[in-house]
Amino acid sequence: MKEDIQKEIDAGCVWKAKELLRFEIGQKEYDKQLFEDYAHVLSLMKDDVNAGIYYFLSGKRTKQYQSKIDLFFKVKAKKKLGSLTSQFPQSAKYETIDEFDEPMKSELKSLGLINSPSGGANYTNNRQLITKQSAFDWGIVIIYFLIASLFVGAGTILYWVFQLIVNLGS
Repeated sequence: MKEDIQKEIDAGCVWKAKELLRFEIGQKEYDKQLFEDYAHVLSLMKDDVNAGIYYFLSGKRTKQYQSKIDLFFKVKAKKKLGSLTSQFPQSAKYETIDEFDEPMKSELKSLGLINSPSGGANYTNNRQLITKQSAFDWGIVIIYFLIASLFVGAGTILYWVFQLIVNLGS
């Protein structure tokens, strides 16, 4: 475990260690040691179900880790891989079971999960957030808004000029 994380735990600031690790998980690619450290912190916080997720992703198996992994599967595992991986951090959201390393791959297969596009296809790190079609659609909306603004603005200016002329004539 990293020194700064261990210092926070030793100082009794387990929640701060959790936040530091959670931030780091969001910034990095798949990192088994980081997952194990985060699971350890979650265990210290008595969050055994979520600790099981990260012990599972760490790929390490001990009796203590396995009991938390089993609890996670008992509580969270459904029929589709997508239902399960939706609870994983971004770097661990794979489309198929075969993309996982051992022992995760064989454990997922033993659960009888069905590969489901909802699990990985929508969550891969390579996803394109704005497609060409959606950019085109937004462009059309912006153009309509600008044209409508011109009509409203022109009407307001004409009204203002008319009021100015009427007030000067009075």
